[in-house]
Amino acid sequence: MMKQFFIIFLFLGSLSSTFAKNYYSLYGIRIDQSLKHTQAELGDPSKVHSFEDGYQAFFFKKDGHILVLETEPFQPDRIWSIQIEGANVPVERGLNGVIPGDTRAKVIEVFGPPEKERKATNSLDNKEIPGTSLMTYYENGNFSFEIKNDKVSSIKIVLRLEKDPKELPDPMDFISVLKTKNESEMIRLMAGDPVFSQDGKSFYPQESMLSFLRKKETVDFLFGKEGVSELTGRDLFNSNMRFFENGPFGWAIRYTKNRKVFEFVYVKLYEEWVLWEINTFSPEFEMKK
Repeated sequence: MMKQFFIIFLFLGSLSSTFAKNYYSLYGIRIDQSLKHTQAELGDPSKVHSFEDGYQAFFFKKDGHILVLETEPFQPDRIWSIQIEGANVPVERGLNGVIPGDTRAKVIEVFGPPEKERKATNSLDNKEIPGTSLMTYYENGNFSFEIKNDKVSSIKIVLRLEKDPKELPDPMDFISVLKTKNESEMIRLMAGDPVFSQDGKSFYPQESMLSFLRKKETVDFLFGKEGVSELTGRDLFNSNMRFFENGPFGWAIRYTKNRKVFEFVYVKLYEEWVLWEINTFSPEFEMKK
């Protein structure tokens, strides 16, 4: 059941959107990321609301705005939806560059016309609230915008299955995105809590994904000398199925460059291949094994 912390809305109409797709990160946090790890960065919530069906909403007050993280009953430790409302949201923590305070026109410029748009009504007397509407992109995407007086007042994304999942992961997707340094796209292609390992030494997010990507250890691993971003299609070595003892099967893709091995391990979650691990091995480490 979808929760929405806006007031009740009535259906107005629908339009076709050619830009709608699933987005997996908002406020630098990824859908399906560990709630515990994000709370390590955000601190304790100012409020927790439990719904009768087992969903829970965690409210975090920030500088001029509110962040709401929601979990669902089947995986109460992982984030199911993300919502931001208010002012002073950094652009890099918005949705594809759109933040509260931007105009309705900018939303349409970036995402296309809404698939549906609803006028807001007061939940007490069911009367229309002037100047307030909800633009939704839930038919082909997973996000919505509340609009007040022609400006974005709130943004929300929810977990949605991919409509056209790939049969196998593309070996160049993540590498190509790394070369653009588009942090939102990097987060989209990774699992909620990916593991990076260099010669057996592992590290993983214990904060929002955006903060994790900006840590020196991560930047060096991805963009440093002989880092992951230096790989090209010519370095692709092989790929094969990977089985896990207590989980779904995965797909491992290996690359070699300067005698160093890079292994990308993907798993298919919610009909989408996501990057679960990146392991690198130097020749010296392989000889010690």
